[in-house]
Amino acid sequence: MSRTMRKEFLAILVGIILLGGVVTAAISEQAKGNGSVKGNSNVAGCEPTAEALRAKELYLKNCARCHGDDGRAQTPLGQRLKAGNLADARWQWETSDKRIAEIITNGEERMPAFGKKLSPEEVELVVTHVRTLRERSHPSSPSHQ
Repeated sequence: MSRTMRKEFLAILVGIILLGGVVTAAISEQAKGNGSVKGNSNVAGCEPTAEALRAKELYLKNCARCHGDDGRAQTPLGQRLKAGNLADARWQWETSDKRIAEIITNGEERMPAFGKKLSPEEVELVVTHVRTLRERSHPSSPSHQ
């Protein structure tokens, strides 16, 4: 083996060893819980952030009476008022964050406006929480046609 080939081989070998060390360290950190994903309370094993907890709190305080904790509007008041199913995959797919914020702020049909009760930042937090309520089925599935 020539001297140049040995150097190339040695460089590749060192690179592989270093890469293996990085991967091993990352796996070790994740196993300890230091590499966990934060922020999305819908992902198993994740800690919700303070912002996600605040978003949920605002939703439960202002929206759950009609839309329910899960967004499906199966509460007595929600059924009586025919509140929208916020978990519906098709609705989630077709409705923009901007539109949801407009509805929360200005109201719509039987839904009251919350623009004077919630700040624009709080409205955005509620929108963020509404997005976590989405059913897991695809909007084109037969159950949503």
